This record gives sequence, structure tokens and C-alpha cells, in this order.
Amino acid sequence: MPDIHISGVWDNVQGPSDQTSFVGVGGSTLSWGTPAESLTSSYEFEGGSNRVDIDGDAFALGRFTHHNYPIITPFERFSVDLNITATVANGPTSKITFTFRHYE
Repeated sequence: MPDIHISGVWDNVQGPSDQTSFVGVGGSTLSWGTPAESLTSSYEFEGGSNRVDIDGDAFALGRFTHHNYPIITPFERFSVDLNITATVANGPTSKITFTFRHYE
């Protein structure tokens, strides 16, 4: 069973005209809006390294978390891509893109 390393970055935010409300484009955590209290809403992707049977059963790509907190920025909808890279040790690299469509 080979080692596989998985990482993900948020990219290609579409929708709101105020793109400055997004922090973390190109990283593993994307947050948006002006927080109503102390924390802001965000998407987080945690990849990692695992030893997997790539010709066998399904395996987890990582952990996705939506941190949902009240915000006061006046936009309701946006979409963003999660670009995942999976690299097999001494083997190929694969890229997968998931598009998230968010509606506050």
C-alpha cells in the first residue's frame, strides 16, 4: 500500500461584488464577511498523509468543516472551488475540483 498525500486550497470565488470580504483564497481555510460577534464564517479543508490501498476500498480525501457564525456583510450567495491535489509517493499526482455553492 502506497503513501498518499492530499491537500486542498480554496480558489475562484464567484458571486459577490465585494471580493475583499474573503480571506484565505489560495489556502486551506476561506473565511468571509464581517463578523457580527468575534468569529467569522469559514470553510476549512484538512488533507493529510495516509497509507491506502488505491485499488481497493474508498478512502477519505480529508475533512471539510463549515464554521457557521453570524456575519453582517450584505451578500447572500457565492460559489468557490476546492482544488484537491492527491500525490502518491513515487507515483502520479491527481487533481480534483469540487465547486461549493453557498447560500446564507
